[in-house]
Amino acid sequence: MADSGNKGMLLTFVMIYMVSLGLNLLVNHLCLTGFPKFNFDFGITTETQYINFLSFKGNKFLAFFFATLASAFLNFFGQKFLVFKTAKADFEDVVDI
Repeated sequence: MADSGNKGMLLTFVMIYMVSLGLNLLVNHLCLTGFPKFNFDFGITTETQYINFLSFKGNKFLAFFFATLASAFLNFFGQKFLVFKTAKADFEDVVDI
């Protein structure tokens, strides 16, 4: 059975992911409304035709990229400093002298 410390850790973990989801949606929305619409088309032109290798909407790609970046940073630092924070161990507790 989980002790109260683990329940607190689980609650913090869930809260960080909920806030991260909200941040992701907010950044994505702000980028989609703030960036101008443009397309990326990568391909080559031969004598008779254009061969398209990759095509995507640039504003949607950038919105996805920045939203993912923001939520990844929040998740990493939230997990590191709030969920999985470690107590300072005394050297004598670690090494049997």
